[in-house]
Amino acid sequence: MKLKNFLLVLFLISLSLINPAHALTKVIKVMPVTPTLITKLSGGAGDQIAAMAATATEIAFIGTIESTTASELISAPALGGSDGFISSITPAGAHLWDLRLGGAGDEIATSIVRDKVGSFWIVGSSTKPQLPDTTSAIDTQSVNIDGIAVDPISTPTNALTQLTVWKVSLTGSLLATFNLDAGGLVAPDSISFDGTNFTINGTLEDQRFSTKISQSGEFAKLSILSILSKTSSKAPAVPAIQILKAGTGSVKSFISKGAIAGIPSWNPKTAIPVLIEYNKAKAITRASYFQGKVIAVTWQSGVGPIVITERSDGYGISILGFTK
Repeated sequence: MKLKNFLLVLFLISLSLINPAHALTKVIKVMPVTPTLITKLSGGAGDQIAAMAATATEIAFIGTIESTTASELISAPALGGSDGFISSITPAGAHLWDLRLGGAGDEIATSIVRDKVGSFWIVGSSTKPQLPDTTSAIDTQSVNIDGIAVDPISTPTNALTQLTVWKVSLTGSLLATFNLDAGGLVAPDSISFDGTNFTINGTLEDQRFSTKISQSGEFAKLSILSILSKTSSKAPAVPAIQILKAGTGSVKSFISKGAIAGIPSWNPKTAIPVLIEYNKAKAITRASYFQGKVIAVTWQSGVGPIVITERSDGYGISILGFTK
């Protein structure tokens, strides 16, 4: 009996060598992901991570923070009401540097891209400071012996009507800030770089807009793309399925509501975010599922897939690495 089993194994091995299609395939299961890092930022109601950019040596996150308390990602002191921020970590999850973006008013940061030399360009919006009040009555009872001129107080408004772009160095230094008065409540949601100029898209009041900014910080005129209906969402719809190039293969991110081809054991009871990795031959090499809502997904050479999720206990940053 043992001899027969031994001969059967030899036959299967020889068959796989002759025709690899008959080789025994690896059984793939959709496995839960434990985040590399979970952060609540500083715990404020308006704290949020919006987007990321990565290299083989660092992963930068941007978003908005209202709190003054330090956290795993943010240690820089507050600048005003709400601030934009950028924070950089290593692929192992260790903190590198962070920077608050803004001033005395309110700012939000919503999207990020890198230029040819690696600098970060972050887009968001900010309040426009009110002009100083020069009509105030003079207090004739006060005596200014030294004749010192006192600047009138400039108070920011609460409306985010300025389109704002911050340029930040590889090491976290603010290199420049560019502002454009949008004339209304503005909420950019994407910035991209074509090697020459940056393109920014978003919403302005009840309209979708697009504009460009040069590498020297010059804005083009805002172009209105469409008028939003009262029932439509101001932000563009998140694609149901995201497919990213991943070396010679690819990764697919989507909300799984049922069976997944090639993984017969998967049968979720509720809709759940998954990430499926494929090799060059389009065979599944790894399948993962996540707790919470997926905010952003990317794949970086030298790092592998990176996923940000919004969870009940904070934001999960999952750096998956490569399949073994």
